Amino acid sequence: YGGGQPDSSLYVIDLSNPDKAKVVNDLPEFEDQIHTIQAAKGFLYLNDAKGRCRVLDLANPAHPKIAATYSGVDCHDSHIVGDRLYVAGGWKGVWDIVDIADPKQPKLLGRTERVEGIYAHSGWLTADKKYFYGIEELNRRDILIFDFSKPTAPKQVGTFSLPDNSIAHNAEIRGKYLHVAHYESGFIVLDISNPLKPKKVGQYKTWK
Repeated sequence: YGGGQPDSSLYVIDLSNPDKAKVVNDLPEFEDQIHTIQAAKGFLYLNDAKGRCRVLDLANPAHPKIAATYSGVDCHDSHIVGDRLYVAGGWKGVWDIVDIADPKQPKLLGRTERVEGIYAHSGWLTADKKYFYGIEELNRRDILIFDFSKPTAPKQVGTFSLPDNSIAHNAEIRGKYLHVAHYESGFIVLDISNPLKPKKVGQYKTWK
């Protein structure tokens, strides 16, 4: 499944033979609704960065159908772990924890307190599901650290700013490392053995 903003359809791509990948369906009704995509357990989540996360049922993979809509924040991006959808709220300056045990009825479990002056861009949950690293895109807080051990009452417990003075964009956790994609600073690796005190251990510069 692929697409993009502002004027792309949702494309269903058959990869059964990667050497001969082909588009098997073009769904223009989803135009301008595809900033990022997540998929899990037979459902597709389209984040439009404008206030909606559309949930599509993939019972018929080539012909997805709308099953639900989650709104309330900008839905810039999302991260799925188990039966939870972690939604970056964009200009709202928050991250939502959403119950998707029934994807057709997404329910808000908890929301971080609003942080003024940031853009809640993306984020990633630690393997033990206790800590969440929120990435903000305006280079004011860079990375916000939240305690999500109680989903109904998430709380901010720290921040981390890199000395490069560059905008953080996306992040992903692998083992004890948080991999962060920046703008001018490129790719940075943080050791999060101590979740509250990330330590820079690697960098690959992509900007001169």
